[in-house]
Amino acid sequence: IPIEAILLSTWGRTPGKFFLKIKLCQARRFKLPFQVAIKRSFNVWLRGLGLMIPILNGLCLLVAYSRLKTLHTTSWDRDDSIYVSHSPVGRWRIIASAVFSAVVFLLYFHAKR
Repeated sequence: IPIEAILLSTWGRTPGKFFLKIKLCQARRFKLPFQVAIKRSFNVWLRGLGLMIPILNGLCLLVAYSRLKTLHTTSWDRDDSIYVSHSPVGRWRIIASAVFSAVVFLLYFHAKR
């Protein structure tokens, strides 16, 4: 949570948002203030990921996805008037982000052995 908040308040993006051309802005600010970024990150973890508790996690993801499809925004972004914009993403960016995620995942579990 703190790492994401620091990245959002200093760079305005996380590496994943950069790869997938996702931008967050609040009013005319392209970088979220740290207090807003930490609150948003915590709310994503709490409401969107259900504290990563297995069954609760799935339920929260389903509810968040359903509300996103219906309202075109998430509850945590709506609370702080954060606008999320998406630009067209090339196929190579999707492949690169998938490969990067897989490599990080494999390295993490390989290091645990």
